[in-house]
Amino acid sequence: MSRRLIREEGLLCGGSSGTAMYAACQAAKELKAGQRCVVILPDSVRNYMTKFLNDDWMRNNGFTDEKFEAQSFEKKAEADYGGAVVGNLGLAEAVSVDADTTCREAIETMKTKGFDQLPVTAGSHHRLRGLVTMGNILARIASGKATPSSPVSQVMFKFTNGRSHFEEITVDTPLDKLTRFFETNSSALVTEKSDGGLKVKHVVTKVDLLSYLVKHVKT
Repeated sequence: MSRRLIREEGLLCGGSSGTAMYAACQAAKELKAGQRCVVILPDSVRNYMTKFLNDDWMRNNGFTDEKFEAQSFEKKAEADYGGAVVGNLGLAEAVSVDADTTCREAIETMKTKGFDQLPVTAGSHHRLRGLVTMGNILARIASGKATPSSPVSQVMFKFTNGRSHFEEITVDTPLDKLTRFFETNSSALVTEKSDGGLKVKHVVTKVDLLSYLVKHVKT
């Protein structure tokens, strides 16, 4: 109830206020025509900033219905994006590197293209094997676990053999699903099935999604 008061009425009230309002709503059901109900909101939200204002705290303590929460999010996102999908973002073709590419070469490619991450592929069909970033190359070289001459396969995040979780994003993925993916990820690899494996088509970032919103979402 406190969250509802904040969201719908703009009243920055605390938990006790929510309790008082809930009790008042129950009592108001017994009022006769012409009678009024006065509610005193005894506290502010100051002491609850890291509690019920925090969606994660609410979820972790069992105060939200995750299924209802997801459905509400999807309905709002559907309205915001008008049913648009990843393919509507107008993304450029992905630049990838082979698993045998050296860290030095990968760094040069990133510098030239202005990227900080690259999909890693292998084989004649360029099937997706992982993702190499400027950050993990730096960390491995700085710790002595790799050298500039080491292949990126030695430092990349691997998507094979279940060692790293990979969520498939395609050109047909709705933007509302992409938005939820970006809650815990900074970028996504857009793939398509090819010869029994996955081939990278595009790399999409939060900037790409934001640019689309600026151009297409009505204010």
